[in-house]
Amino acid sequence: MRLLLTTFLFVAHGTALLAQWDTATVSTKDFVVGVDARGSLFHTGSEIRSEYPANSGKHMMNYAGLWMMGESGGTVFGAINTGEGQAECWPGPVDTITGLPTTGGSWNRVWNLTDQDVLQHRHSFNTAGYQPIEDIRDWPASHSTPNVNPILAPYIDWDLDGKYDPVQGDFPKLIGTTNAYFILNEGAGEHIVSGSPSMGIEVQGMAYTINSKALQNVVFVRYHLINRSSRNYSTFKAGLFLDFALGNANDNRIGTDVKNGFVYAYNGDLNDEGGYENQLPGAWAVFPKLTLDGSVGFSASDAVRAMPSTSEGLKNILSGKWSGGEPRTFGGKGYQTGEATNFLYSGSTDDQISGFWADSTSGDAPGTRNVLMIHNFNGLNSGEYVTLDVAIGVGLENGQPDAQRTQSVWTILNEFNVLGVDAISQNLGFRLYPNPVTAGEIITVDAGEDEIIQLQLTDFLGRVVWESGPDEKKMRKITIPCSDALPDGVYQMNMKTTSTISSHKVLIHRR
Repeated sequence: MRLLLTTFLFVAHGTALLAQWDTATVSTKDFVVGVDARGSLFHTGSEIRSEYPANSGKHMMNYAGLWMMGESGGTVFGAINTGEGQAECWPGPVDTITGLPTTGGSWNRVWNLTDQDVLQHRHSFNTAGYQPIEDIRDWPASHSTPNVNPILAPYIDWDLDGKYDPVQGDFPKLIGTTNAYFILNEGAGEHIVSGSPSMGIEVQGMAYTINSKALQNVVFVRYHLINRSSRNYSTFKAGLFLDFALGNANDNRIGTDVKNGFVYAYNGDLNDEGGYENQLPGAWAVFPKLTLDGSVGFSASDAVRAMPSTSEGLKNILSGKWSGGEPRTFGGKGYQTGEATNFLYSGSTDDQISGFWADSTSGDAPGTRNVLMIHNFNGLNSGEYVTLDVAIGVGLENGQPDAQRTQSVWTILNEFNVLGVDAISQNLGFRLYPNPVTAGEIITVDAGEDEIIQLQLTDFLGRVVWESGPDEKKMRKITIPCSDALPDGVYQMNMKTTSTISSHKVLIHRR
């Protein structure tokens, strides 16, 4: 479902431009989530879109947005997104020649597709008179904008001609059941919140849900963070900022489970007045494939715990300090107390620190709460990318909320590994090993019971570096020598068989 959201965008030279941000939703039968073209989750303009249960009129989240920070040559660069009107990302890719953002109406877009949309397209594309629906037709695996990467979205090349053409059967490569894809830059406007210079990062993001009974209350987001600048970042950190509603937003508390690697929010008293009432709400978030390296919350009424407003303050926040440089410590309000810590309100889950520390022991009353979850990627060189996966779950908690949250997170992690990673290729029986592979080794591709019609290995620009010949046709298993001449990087193996097509990323590295 797509809507147009009207807001005012104030750009650096002071002129107010009328902007209509494209918006969409991803959903399960229980949970409805809004996404807009600036990558904002849950909050689109004046509307909160985090309805749980669906059609109840009650919402779990106010907002979620991406944070990034990189350091190069002693200068700190960054971008943060803390709410509608306080976002430092804009729609559109980054020019690969100049490193400047590419903006305009055609990029103010969220591509909103379901797995059934793609299935219908695959069944119908060769039918006379068929026309692909708009978001399949305009999927940004192909575009006409000069000087940006020619392939800005994953797709399956059905006819193996090296270009996206849905009329010939090509189709978007989705992850989930409902999907919302967006492309962002953080250089199209002034960073008025963080006070940090632009990084030259291009974000390719997909929010999605998975049709699984165990995941009816979960939304996933995958961010590919691509360094389009000429700088190498010796330090690169990223995270997700979450602003919780939980029905009535004025009686909440937050915490961190360090042992299990997730952050959470819960109702801070025995009744969610005007919200979920005596059915107490809760929410949690986890990096399914990465470590949680830090967590922090902010308070508008405490100068020490304020949001960062300078690049140095941003670096401090992502490095275990408060924005003004005060160390974050265990106990009380998180400063001038006990041992140094990277995690807020960790209870007794941090094996490095003895004792117990919770929001309820901080001296703060229940109220509005937010939390930033952090992962340290160490560095990010020019031309490279990293992937940040996030899962956010919501629910109504019973009499054992700690055990319930932990079980929910473990369910998310287990289901994610089965269903949430490149679901199309996972469900088609395509096996490729070893992966990663060392240059000079042999790659084996196994099509199971199908016969292989064509097999192709392409680089990140879509250029074919190897393809099968007539001798391999109709084989079920093919071995491929991985040439020593191939540079390190991420490649894609595309396979067409007698019944399906599939693809899989391959990481090739030197000995």
